[in-house]
Amino acid sequence: MSTQSSLASLPAMLKASTDLGASPATAGIVLPLSVAVFRATSPAMNLAVALYVAHWLGLPIGPGQMAAGVATAAITTMGSISLPGTISFVASVAPVALAMGIPLEVLGLLIAVETIPDLFRTVGNVTMDTAVTISVAARSDRVGAQENTHEVSHARP
Repeated sequence: MSTQSSLASLPAMLKASTDLGASPATAGIVLPLSVAVFRATSPAMNLAVALYVAHWLGLPIGPGQMAAGVATAAITTMGSISLPGTISFVASVAPVALAMGIPLEVLGLLIAVETIPDLFRTVGNVTMDTAVTISVAARSDRVGAQENTHEVSHARP
């Protein structure tokens, strides 16, 4: 079983993060924020779709078009919403394709096969969100341990 939504995976990510050592408080703050803000796989996917369409249509892509596509993919990812790719596919890929001068009409055809790549993108995003949570938990535990050591060293006997 799988899902196309990182948001739908949030309860499983919370459990996995606490099983991996994150405190429930840390996981409860970091994971929802991570799911809402970070889309680790989106920039590469959006750019790959635009490049695929350009190749399909025989359109050459120059360095300037590639730079515009990379910048647009990075910027639009920050504002993307947590919905399955079949719902947000055109809205996510269209700005990148437009920046690169690629026609948008073909994107409608690709929605039919979007489900399969979206499952893999979700796995990547969920893995990254959980890894970020574990990293933040490890860092906060290390900082907390240093603060406790510092407090103990100044205690009077």
